[in-house]
Amino acid sequence: MEDCTTPPAYESLEKLPPVTAPKSSETTTEDPKGGDRASAQQGLSCTYDTYGGLGHKWGFIDLRMLPNIGTPECLATPWAAILAIKGRDIPRLMREGFFWSTENVLPEEGYMSRETSPEWTTLGYSYKRTWILADKSNDEAPPQWVGRLEVISPCLELLPSFRVQNLSRDNVYAAGACNALDQLIYKYDCRLPASHNFNCIYDDKPLEGWWPWPSEGGTDADFPPALDERGLFQRRFLVPKLPVGHPRPD
Repeated sequence: MEDCTTPPAYESLEKLPPVTAPKSSETTTEDPKGGDRASAQQGLSCTYDTYGGLGHKWGFIDLRMLPNIGTPECLATPWAAILAIKGRDIPRLMREGFFWSTENVLPEEGYMSRETSPEWTTLGYSYKRTWILADKSNDEAPPQWVGRLEVISPCLELLPSFRVQNLSRDNVYAAGACNALDQLIYKYDCRLPASHNFNCIYDDKPLEGWWPWPSEGGTDADFPPALDERGLFQRRFLVPKLPVGHPRPD
C-alpha cells in the first residue's frame, strides 16, 4: 500500500520530463467515421492518439500542472498533470482564448492505467488516470480541438477521487505550443525570467482562458477555475523567484 501523504522525494525537479508537443505523425489523415459532427464525435472512441480529423494537419498545445507551482527542490508532489491538445487552428485559440471545463470531458473515454514511461516511473509516478476531451463549441461542426488529460501519481488511491474541476490555470507551471509543422511558436515557464517566455504569433498580447502567459496586468488572479471552484486552491501569483529546477518546454 502506497503512502499517499508523503510522496517519495527526487533529487531535482529538473529531472521531471520537459514539455514537448506530440508530433503530427501520431495522427491519421482520415476521418474515423465520416464528415459530420456526430460521426466525428463517435470517432473519438478511437482515442486521442488516433483521431485525425478530416485530413487537416493539427497544431499542439502542452500544459503542465502541479498542485503547487512553487514546490521547492527535492520535494515530490502527490500528482502531476499533463494536458495535451490537438488543435485545428492554434492562433485562433490564442486570439479567442483557449477554454475548457468538465463540459468538454467525454466520460465514456476515461480509464486508469499504470504509467510505463521511464521518465516518470523513475521519479515514483507509477499510476495514471486519463480523460479524453473535445471541443463542443459548435454542435453543427467537427470539434476544433481534442485533448488528453493525464494525471499521474505515486499513489493509486489518490486517482479515483481526483476531479477535473480541481484544476485551474493557477496550477500551470509550464506550457508549449507548436504549429502544424511542429515548429515551436509558444513557450512559457513561470520559474524563468520573463525574457525566456515568448509568443511568436501575438507577442505580448494578453491571452485568455488557460494560456498561462501573457495575462492582463501580469497576474491571473481574476481567472475562474473550472466550474468556478475558487475555494479548492489558494490563489497564487506567477512570480519569477520560484525555483528554476522545474522542467522547461523544449
